[in-house]
Amino acid sequence: MQNQINYKDQVGTIAERQHTNYSKFIIVSHARSGSNLLLNSLNSHPNLIAEHEIFAAHNRDIGENFQPTLDRLFRARPESVKAVGCKIFYYHLNKDEWQELGKIPELKVIHLKRRNRLSMIVSMKVAFKTDQWGISDESERIDVLKKQIHLNEESLRASFSDIESWENDVTKTFGQHPLKEVYYEDFTSQYENTLDSLFNFLDVTTIPTEMINIKHKKQNPEPLDQLIQNYSELKEKFQNTPWQNYFDC
Repeated sequence: MQNQINYKDQVGTIAERQHTNYSKFIIVSHARSGSNLLLNSLNSHPNLIAEHEIFAAHNRDIGENFQPTLDRLFRARPESVKAVGCKIFYYHLNKDEWQELGKIPELKVIHLKRRNRLSMIVSMKVAFKTDQWGISDESERIDVLKKQIHLNEESLRASFSDIESWENDVTKTFGQHPLKEVYYEDFTSQYENTLDSLFNFLDVTTIPTEMINIKHKKQNPEPLDQLIQNYSELKEKFQNTPWQNYFDC
């Protein structure tokens, strides 16, 4: 993916003039919400650059080098580039940095969420356990018995609340910006329509499906009651809570 981004950034740099008058956007999300699928899908467009987790802790110390990183992202690009952005998880920026992003005029925000936050948390826990973060072929799937995890009730409650709070913060911070909410469940079930709507949102032309080179396969197709060892216990404890529907599988 990095090679593709560099290639598009360099095409025409000798003969083509540079500009910054492209659509500027960010994808805001939480890990295991389909952000890699979305990022790679957008990068299939020849006039669009979507960079990876450039603000994450593995690329910088949170709270440091924010402006230089932002300046590099929204630097002058070849005129053929019509939209530039990156992926940011809720915890990649501190409060002040989020506020600075909110000051960028006309910044477009794609807010990628997952309706079932339990599925998102399970996917993340399984990825940490197996050290498998993506597959391109169904034969790479790990046996369900090796993926099973045990979840703590109080930790789940805290995670559900944190995610809800982060989502609300995005709405508040970017309430005056062009903002498009995308749910993982809709994106995967209505892939072409969702992607076309995102291209329109970013002011780039739609492209034929055959131009989209995506090899992502779902890693955990099993129902939650097969992945969570103490599923029945948790389902009972979360009855009559705002999160009880997460256990309907």
